[in-house]
Amino acid sequence: MTSYEFQSMGYSSQRAMLDAIASEWVTAGGANSAQDVKMFLRDQSATELANECSDGWGLALTHEDDVPSHMEKHDYDLADLREAFERLYDAWLRPVAHLPTDQVEAFIEWAMNGEPPLVETREIAGMTVTCIFSEADGRACIGNSGNGCGDSDWTDAADVDDAFRRFAEDDLAN
Repeated sequence: MTSYEFQSMGYSSQRAMLDAIASEWVTAGGANSAQDVKMFLRDQSATELANECSDGWGLALTHEDDVPSHMEKHDYDLADLREAFERLYDAWLRPVAHLPTDQVEAFIEWAMNGEPPLVETREIAGMTVTCIFSEADGRACIGNSGNGCGDSDWTDAADVDDAFRRFAEDDLAN
């Protein structure tokens, strides 16, 4: 069985290792905020991120004594790394890119913590309302998502249905 490693962590597949590299790069090991991650994923292409990551961490560099580069050792190239950044974009930004900033950042923060939230959109009183719900902590960020701007509200909720009910009762009543 082929072993894949990055930063002394073992991975069961090349894809899992590459996904970890992409995640580690945009989060800076947890030092970057959800706002920073959103900016990287929104403002840079997957190719740019892959090139920066490879250059920044020397993934293609052959070391002294002919020790193979990380790319050679694990049989991948920049195209494979670019695909990992594309998967990260697809998982962390594409589902919520059209939503208000606070909802996008909430989604990314939960995803960064390994707890990808549920995203559901419904029509309520003629408005398109989107709820981002974290099962892990029972919190929801819910608001009008029709045009990608506006404010959202945070609420404790038992589930997505409860969050929509609370939104309809509390926010639409005011």
